[in-house]
This record gives sequence, structure tokens and C-alpha cells, in this order.
Amino acid sequence: MLGILIMYKYKHRILLIYFAVFGLFSSAGFASTNIDIVTIGVEQGLPQSTVRAIKQDKQGMFYFATDDGISRFDGQSHHIISSGELGEKQLFSYTDICIDKFNRVWASSLESGFLFYDPKENFAQEFLLSELDQRLQNQTALSCLIDNTNSVFLNTEKLLVVL
Repeated sequence: MLGILIMYKYKHRILLIYFAVFGLFSSAGFASTNIDIVTIGVEQGLPQSTVRAIKQDKQGMFYFATDDGISRFDGQSHHIISSGELGEKQLFSYTDICIDKFNRVWASSLESGFLFYDPKENFAQEFLLSELDQRLQNQTALSCLIDNTNSVFLNTEKLLVVL
């Protein structure tokens, strides 16, 4: 329910008022419970307002998958991660984020590819699935998973890809 509060700002105020009134008249003691809500949006540095996935690495950094890139957030500021820094961006609309045992970030994209980012080296590279294998032409990368052997699994519309 908190996600709805944050995502729908016009309802945000109505729902907060509801919780405040409910807490005043509740015998369960909700009046003593304080819920601090912090919103993070484009104004605070996100590249785009649609966030499809959130992950936290071993160092405490947050990664947000958006329609315009991956954002690395240290609690104070955002750093946009994309190979756009290295040249022209090919991928947008990131759907999922996985972090491997070496703390490297893998992000699947609706544009038939994925982003690899190594924070230790500050290196990012985009990969199109069709460049890896012709059978993956026009396959949308929907989600990712890292198993206990550190293999990266990408779920596409028709195939499961293991990197």
C-alpha cells in the first residue's frame, strides 16, 4: 500500500489523511506509529520516473532500473549508469537488476539486451542479445537471476538465456 502512496501523488494526500484519522480513533494504537515517507523522483536525480526494479549491493548502494537508464544511489545523490557515457545509448526501458557475487550489476532491457556494470572499475557495457546469438533476434529481456554458481540467467519472451 505504501507503493501506491508514493506512485500516485494526487492520492498521496488523501491516503495520508485517512491513516492519520484512522490512527486517532483506533484502539490498536496506530496514533503512536510514525511512518516517514520519502519520495525519490526526477527532481532528486532519477533519470526517469518509472522505476521497474530496485536492488541493493553489498556496499549499500541502491540501483534503480528505469525507462531511461540505471541509477546508482548512495543515499545522497544519483549517478546514471549506461554505456551512453561510452558512446550512443542503444538500450532503454530496463526491467530488472541482478547483482552477482563480485558485486557487478546486470540489468535486463525491453530493447532486446542487457547492461553490464562493474562498479569497482566504473565500467559499463550494453549488449544486444541478437549480437550474441541470432536466435535471440527481437527477444525482449524480461528479467534476470544470478544462481549460486554466479551464472546469469535472462528470461526472454521465448527462451531462457544463460550467460
